[in-house]
Amino acid sequence: MFVNPLFKDHLILIKGAGDLASGVAFRLKRAGFPLVMTELPAPLFVRRAVCYGEAVYRGQITVDGITAQLAGSIEEARTLTATSAIPVLVDPSAEAVKFLRPAV
Repeated sequence: MFVNPLFKDHLILIKGAGDLASGVAFRLKRAGFPLVMTELPAPLFVRRAVCYGEAVYRGQITVDGITAQLAGSIEEARTLTATSAIPVLVDPSAEAVKFLRPAV
Protein backbone atom coordinates (compact mmCIF):
# COMPACT_ATOMS: atom_id res chain seq x y z
CA MET A 1 0.00 0.00 0.00
CA PHE A 2 1.72 3.16 -1.18
CA VAL A 3 0.88 6.81 -1.63
CA ASN A 4 -1.91 7.53 -4.10
CA PRO A 5 -0.51 9.88 -6.80
CA LEU A 6 -3.56 12.12 -6.33
CA PHE A 7 -2.59 12.75 -2.71
CA LYS A 8 1.22 12.80 -2.90
CA ASP A 9 1.38 16.53 -2.12
CA HIS A 10 -1.12 16.34 0.75
CA LEU A 11 0.98 15.26 3.73
CA ILE A 12 -1.02 14.78 6.93
CA LEU A 13 0.51 15.05 10.39
CA ILE A 14 -1.38 13.42 13.26
CA LYS A 15 -0.41 14.54 16.77
CA GLY A 16 -0.63 11.45 18.92
CA ALA A 17 -0.69 7.76 18.08
CA GLY A 18 -3.20 6.33 20.53
CA ASP A 19 -6.14 4.11 19.60
CA LEU A 20 -8.36 6.84 18.13
CA ALA A 21 -5.52 8.48 16.20
CA SER A 22 -4.42 5.05 14.98
CA GLY A 23 -7.91 4.41 13.60
CA VAL A 24 -7.78 7.69 11.70
CA ALA A 25 -4.27 6.94 10.42
CA PHE A 26 -5.36 3.46 9.31
CA ARG A 27 -8.15 4.86 7.14
CA LEU A 28 -6.01 7.66 5.69
CA LYS A 29 -3.18 5.25 4.84
CA ARG A 30 -5.62 2.86 3.15
CA ALA A 31 -6.92 5.80 1.09
CA GLY A 32 -3.34 6.52 -0.03
CA PHE A 33 -2.49 9.68 1.90
CA PRO A 34 1.11 10.24 3.02
CA LEU A 35 1.14 10.76 6.77
CA VAL A 36 3.33 11.09 9.84
CA MET A 37 2.27 10.48 13.42
CA THR A 38 3.95 12.12 16.41
CA GLU A 39 4.04 10.72 19.92
CA LEU A 40 5.46 11.33 23.37
CA PRO A 41 8.78 9.71 24.41
CA ALA A 42 6.81 7.51 26.85
CA PRO A 43 3.34 7.14 25.30
CA LEU A 44 0.34 6.67 27.55
CA PHE A 45 -2.36 4.51 26.05
CA VAL A 46 -4.59 1.75 27.31
CA ARG A 47 -5.12 -0.43 24.23
CA ARG A 48 -1.47 -0.90 23.23
CA ALA A 49 -2.20 -3.73 20.79
CA VAL A 50 -4.15 -1.38 18.49
CA CYS A 51 -2.01 1.76 18.84
CA TYR A 52 0.59 2.73 16.29
CA GLY A 53 2.30 4.57 19.16
CA GLU A 54 3.47 1.16 20.37
CA ALA A 55 6.16 1.54 17.69
CA VAL A 56 7.93 3.88 20.14
CA TYR A 57 8.53 0.86 22.39
CA ARG A 58 8.90 -1.93 19.80
CA GLY A 59 10.39 -0.13 16.79
CA GLN A 60 7.41 -1.16 14.69
CA ILE A 61 3.92 -2.57 15.06
CA THR A 62 1.39 -3.94 12.60
CA VAL A 63 -2.31 -3.36 13.18
CA ASP A 64 -4.78 -4.94 10.74
CA GLY A 65 -2.11 -5.30 8.06
CA ILE A 66 -0.70 -1.76 8.19
CA THR A 67 2.69 -1.29 9.83
CA ALA A 68 3.88 1.74 11.77
CA GLN A 69 7.61 2.23 12.13
CA LEU A 70 9.53 4.40 14.56
CA ALA A 71 11.37 7.19 12.73
CA GLY A 72 14.60 8.38 14.32
CA SER A 73 14.50 11.80 12.67
CA ILE A 74 12.29 14.13 10.68
CA GLU A 75 14.22 13.19 7.53
CA GLU A 76 13.60 9.50 8.14
CA ALA A 77 9.90 10.19 8.75
CA ARG A 78 9.71 12.06 5.44
CA THR A 79 11.38 9.14 3.63
CA LEU A 80 9.03 6.61 5.24
CA THR A 81 5.96 8.47 3.95
CA ALA A 82 6.71 7.07 0.48
CA THR A 83 6.67 3.47 1.78
CA SER A 84 3.92 1.22 3.01
CA ALA A 85 4.78 2.04 6.65
CA ILE A 86 3.36 4.84 8.78
CA PRO A 87 6.23 6.78 10.38
CA VAL A 88 5.90 7.47 14.11
CA LEU A 89 8.13 10.29 15.28
CA VAL A 90 8.89 11.05 18.93
CA ASP A 91 8.07 14.75 18.98
CA PRO A 92 6.21 15.88 22.13
CA SER A 93 5.96 19.52 21.06
CA ALA A 94 5.16 18.80 17.38
CA GLU A 95 8.23 20.64 16.11
CA ALA A 96 8.00 18.50 12.96
CA VAL A 97 5.19 20.76 11.72
CA LYS A 98 7.76 23.48 10.97
CA PHE A 99 9.90 21.16 8.87
CA LEU A 100 7.39 18.83 7.24
CA ARG A 101 4.87 21.58 6.48
CA PRO A 102 1.86 19.24 6.29
CA ALA A 103 -1.27 20.14 4.35
CA VAL A 104 -3.37 18.97 7.30
